Amino acid sequence: MKNQFTAIHALLFCGLIVLGKITPAINAEANTRLEQYRQQVQELPQSPTANLQLALVYDEQHQIDAAIQQYQRVLELDPDQVIAHVNLASLYIKKHRYERALRHYERAIELDRNNGVALAGLGFLYFRSQMYPQAIEYYQRAMELRPNDANIAYNLGLLYDEQGEWDSAIEYYRRALAIDPNYADAHYNLAAIFAEQKQNSTQSRAELEKMIAIVPGDVSAHIRLAQLYEAENENTKALEQYQIASQIDTDNLNLLLTVGRLAERLKEAAVAEDAYLRVLDLHPDHAEANAALARIYAQEGYYDEAIRAMEKANALGKPVAGSANIYLQHGIKAINENQFDVAEIQLKKAINSDNPPVEAFFLLAQLKLQNRQDQDAKPLLEKVVTLDPQHVDAHYLLGYINEKEARQLEKAGQVAQADAKYEAAIQKYKTVIELDKNSAKAHYNLGTLYVQKGNKAYSAAEKSLSSQVERQKYLETGHRWYDQAINHFERAVVLDPQNVSAHFSLAKIYQVRSEDLSRSEQFRNQMRAAAFDEYRQVVMYDPRNAIASSRVGLYYAQQQEFATAHEYFDRTFALGPASAEIYADYAQALYLEGKYSQAQQNIDEARRQDPQDARVRAIAGDIYRARGQLELARSEYRQAVQYKPANKEYRYKYARLLEEMKLYSQAIAQYDTTLMYHPENIEAKQRIAYLRQREAEEKEQNRELARQEYLDILNHDPNNLTALINLGGLAAQDGDFFKAQRYFERAKDSHPNSYLAHFNLGLIFDLQEQPTKAVYHYKRCLALHPGFAKAHYYLAQIYQNEGQMEEATRHYWEASQLDHDNLDARARLDALRAEGY
Repeated sequence: MKNQFTAIHALLFCGLIVLGKITPAINAEANTRLEQYRQQVQELPQSPTANLQLALVYDEQHQIDAAIQQYQRVLELDPDQVIAHVNLASLYIKKHRYERALRHYERAIELDRNNGVALAGLGFLYFRSQMYPQAIEYYQRAMELRPNDANIAYNLGLLYDEQGEWDSAIEYYRRALAIDPNYADAHYNLAAIFAEQKQNSTQSRAELEKMIAIVPGDVSAHIRLAQLYEAENENTKALEQYQIASQIDTDNLNLLLTVGRLAERLKEAAVAEDAYLRVLDLHPDHAEANAALARIYAQEGYYDEAIRAMEKANALGKPVAGSANIYLQHGIKAINENQFDVAEIQLKKAINSDNPPVEAFFLLAQLKLQNRQDQDAKPLLEKVVTLDPQHVDAHYLLGYINEKEARQLEKAGQVAQADAKYEAAIQKYKTVIELDKNSAKAHYNLGTLYVQKGNKAYSAAEKSLSSQVERQKYLETGHRWYDQAINHFERAVVLDPQNVSAHFSLAKIYQVRSEDLSRSEQFRNQMRAAAFDEYRQVVMYDPRNAIASSRVGLYYAQQQEFATAHEYFDRTFALGPASAEIYADYAQALYLEGKYSQAQQNIDEARRQDPQDARVRAIAGDIYRARGQLELARSEYRQAVQYKPANKEYRYKYARLLEEMKLYSQAIAQYDTTLMYHPENIEAKQRIAYLRQREAEEKEQNRELARQEYLDILNHDPNNLTALINLGGLAAQDGDFFKAQRYFERAKDSHPNSYLAHFNLGLIFDLQEQPTKAVYHYKRCLALHPGFAKAHYYLAQIYQNEGQMEEATRHYWEASQLDHDNLDARARLDALRAEGY
């Protein structure tokens, strides 16, 4: 304990410096005084008094360098100024310039032998130089001159304490306390002497308690008092004092360890735990603290924390025995607390121990999967099924990994390898069902894989146009896989009625089958009703499933229950931003209700979101057709069959529209394409026969009759745009470009904003090799209708012929974007781009 007290003594010596000054009683505000004395020095620069007053203000405000400089100025003006010598010496002590301080104190004594402050200052300087006799001499002389100065009495006590003259030290410490009863350091040093030299612990405790009453936050006093209690076996009181000290000195590692050790002995687990945890906050790798925490946690039943602390202690050189099951339990606890990194470490230790538990391999594999480390998880799972062939979850996860790997291979174009992985996944899911027939997730995953196999078979059927036998084989295979998928999805929803994904998958399969025109109407209605039931189940268990809600609304619209349909669509749109699929459903429902304008708005939004969706295009065609906009309907149906060539429904709609427009050759072509995909379709064959008959009957008289009809229209309506445009077209077909030009100019003059009039004028001038006029009218057409693909296409050709390749490239690009069927525009664009345009 002596070293502690010596260190404190040294601090107190330094404290003497503050006392070694002579300062006048000046009561004005510091800043005001400072300005006042600066002004005074400016007015009386040679006045020692004015300069001294300014130095004192600097000193009072702790402007040490300024004060030193000012005191030096005073001594230049008055070398015998005692106050300046004393205070300058005090400042030099603060700056550790002890020789200079000594000179000024000695000069002060020469000028004033009875200057107590200077004598005390010399006592301090001799004390720090360990010249104890001289220090005592000066302090005693100072004491005689300043008998009520507690600091001088205290420092004399320190001098005698340092020399082992305990009685004299006690005398002067008590003298300091007689002058100042709140002199805390005097109490502390008295306590040290009584405890260490006089073996009077009672008196020592009394002094420490007095000190603590004066300075409650003094750590050393609390520690010393605790040590005294502990020496007398009053451990509860000792612990209390150690705790108080540790709350004051929060970073004292040894003090915290002392609290922990004593608290452990007293069975104060919470106090000990807190102390050791605070040790680890300061020093995470403290071996003793970790080992102690392990003991405490084990005693309190906190098993996982105990293991963690013991692991740390082991690593730090304090081995603690453990086992694989302990590591496993620790890992499970860490997983439950989402401490996955900790769990992985513990599980690895478990599987590397003797007799590793199967569950450790499995849990570690799950963590690897969670971190998307499938390749690390797979061998772990294979180890599980080797150790326990009936481990259902391990088989399931192996199936999941195989399925995921298959998708990656498929995406990379490695079809054969992907198919092998898919088969491996199927076998694993089958194994799961063999072991646990009630595994809803295995049934669901098998269903999804069978749907995938069915889709591949149907896709192959679409491509097998040269062999009807092969195509039929693929179709039957697709039906078979879909049937198996339905079985597994149905089993999944029986086992888990709230399996939304299974319900949704069933609904989609039933919906696909309800749209199969090769099936009977009764079968299709059954499938439609089954799909509706499944979508309702989805909505019941997942009210925020917008697609299912939309499909239920569409079903009610198909049943003419429009009020209920609107309720569901209102719910659907309230869920958030809608997809193209939902807008298409709503457009179809509005179309069925006869609200074509609203239907148009919704299908436009669907088309904006997904312009290549065949269903969206087909619904758009239905709406345009219902509104009598047949050309627009024709364009939409053409896009629909382009995106879904084998869809019989879309192709039928397209063909029937072409019939309606009396475009019999084109309608026949569509029915021919239908037969290419569906050779068994009798209706398509009948329509072809009928149309060929009509085509033969009308071919000869068709054109002249049309001309007469349009002329008759002009007799009643001379400015009828359609009649003028079509008469111009008929004249152009006859090779009479002059007459065609006149009709088109009449159309343009009577309808200046008709883009078709300008387009046809451009076409006529183009045919007559008048490119300047052609360009003008094509541009006017595009100004009125920027999305008219043909105008872009023909304008691009003129620019290309005239060598304006940049303009040609731009218009070919526009044409190819607006009309995906214009393969020539795409080819020309690619050629120009290849040339660097």
